[in-house]
Amino acid sequence: MTLKRVLVPLDGSGFGERALPLAVDVARRSGARLGLISVASPAAVAPGEGQRASTARVHQWDQRLVRYLGEVAARITREASVEIDAIVVDGDPVSVIGEHADRLDADLIVMTTHGAGPISRMWLGSVADGLLRRTNHTLLLIRPTASVVDLGAPTLPRRVVLPLDGSPLSEEIIDPALELVALWGAELRLLRVVRPGVLDTEPELEQRQRAASDYLLDVWAARLTAHRRRSWSTRAVIHRDVAGWLLKYGKSTQDLIAISTRGHEGLDRLLLGSVADKVIRGATGPVLVRRPKS
Repeated sequence: MTLKRVLVPLDGSGFGERALPLAVDVARRSGARLGLISVASPAAVAPGEGQRASTARVHQWDQRLVRYLGEVAARITREASVEIDAIVVDGDPVSVIGEHADRLDADLIVMTTHGAGPISRMWLGSVADGLLRRTNHTLLLIRPTASVVDLGAPTLPRRVVLPLDGSPLSEEIIDPALELVALWGAELRLLRVVRPGVLDTEPELEQRQRAASDYLLDVWAARLTAHRRRSWSTRAVIHRDVAGWLLKYGKSTQDLIAISTRGHEGLDRLLLGSVADKVIRGATGPVLVRRPKS
């Protein structure tokens, strides 16, 4: 995969802009075009008001967001050599952002997990959650901090933690993760966490752990040969709390966790809904996430 389009949804808040340093860095390093989008939603801008009042308020927000995106684009242009386009659209944020990403054929959507502006309800979990459930575009989710946005000095992940569960669906995150590994020169850590069965004996658990280790090495040999010169490691563990173990392993703010939103449906499932959800909400660093197309 070669990155050509990176899309950043913004809500007009400083917290929303925490996604910009990494997004700009990715666009600059890959040569991708950077797209900025803001959405004026009647339900968010003027809750409880009549449709006429809501329409007037939305129009005002349209104008403010147009000016705001213009200022953000100008600031990025001054500090980084990237191509930029910006758009403000009315409507449901999840639908509008998803449709715009489809039109652009966006390779990556970069956004904070919530914002703090006057229309922050749009971004507090619901937009990121909605996009995860309705789009196959890869999302890079940033946990906002209180630090000042510095486009020229982003905090780059040093390690990309890539958990797999043995299924082809979980492996669909590999290529997007490797793109970022290559851009940043990051260390790659392949993981497989296997939940123990209630009746598993010690020899059976050892066998399952060996099989998990062999699987990771097979993935490396088949899919990651072009990255052999990079720092990498594999690790297979037996643990009941998959999400908790992943969060503890990738606890550094300079760890990026790359995860699919679903995998196996049986006892061994690693990445279906609840695990990815807990990782996204609990990670201290960025999370790269994708809902498999299959």
